[in-house]
Amino acid sequence: IFLHSKKERNVNLEKRTKAFAKLGEHLRKFLSEYNPEGNYAISDLGDFHRLVQKARESNPWFTHTHIMRALQAIEALLTEEHLETWMDRYPALKKQEGSPKTIGVVNAGNIPLVGFHDFLTILMAGHNYYGKLSSKDEHLPRAVAGLLSSIEPGFAEKIRFEENQLSGFDAIIATGSNNTARYFHRYFSKYPHIIRKNRNGVAVLTGNESDTELQGLADDVMLYFGLGCRNVSKIYLPEGFSMTHMLDHFSSYEGAMDNHKYANNYDYNKSVFIINQVPHYDTGFLLLKEDTGIPSPISTLHYE
Repeated sequence: IFLHSKKERNVNLEKRTKAFAKLGEHLRKFLSEYNPEGNYAISDLGDFHRLVQKARESNPWFTHTHIMRALQAIEALLTEEHLETWMDRYPALKKQEGSPKTIGVVNAGNIPLVGFHDFLTILMAGHNYYGKLSSKDEHLPRAVAGLLSSIEPGFAEKIRFEENQLSGFDAIIATGSNNTARYFHRYFSKYPHIIRKNRNGVAVLTGNESDTELQGLADDVMLYFGLGCRNVSKIYLPEGFSMTHMLDHFSSYEGAMDNHKYANNYDYNKSVFIINQVPHYDTGFLLLKEDTGIPSPISTLHYE
């Protein structure tokens, strides 16, 4: 149970900002020193290193490259300047000290640390974070929370992870599929809530894209094996568009086939297309199918 008493260490907005900025510094240090094949005794970040290794070992989708990419994206946000600029947009926060709420969070696990922004916003707003982790991503959030608590011990009393069913919270944020969202709406209807469903990214091309933009499109399609809710799963193309020129920019992702789970999806979908005589483009690691649907299977990109 959270310690909502006079004994609870006060972590005001200034302390919260400095602590998260320090977290960014620690992540930058970790990224500069990390050796995936090395030992765990890296300066003072050995525990963090161990949990990153466990995340890689427990979920084959979480490759070294993708975990590092997620941490890089997070550390780039965590500077004192960025955090102060962000918090300045919410002057009421400075008047809310001493009245924290307990915010329950049902986390997704599709990409590494996908729930970090909820973690950041709840704690920066002065509230208590009460998280139910996905079995697909249970080590990285604990690693980040542990590192943050070591920087500012007051956070240790404001962060809790629940192994069983969430209870005793004031509001809830839950992320899941369209099916689980229906359950979430029924179960959490009496609480203030944010319920997130399935989402997909869509790209609309004009035919005038630069090489830089086409490489960015390849990143939006392929990063994290396309498992993110912001990954592009469908592209709209003008008549006469050069598919070959566009696909040249995807070549940097050929290594996706080194991941057996991704490769299995590619082989399965390719087999289905061949057996059913479905016209498609095949890069050797990505399949493109003309389809009016927006969501596409792993290893497949829809176009229209």
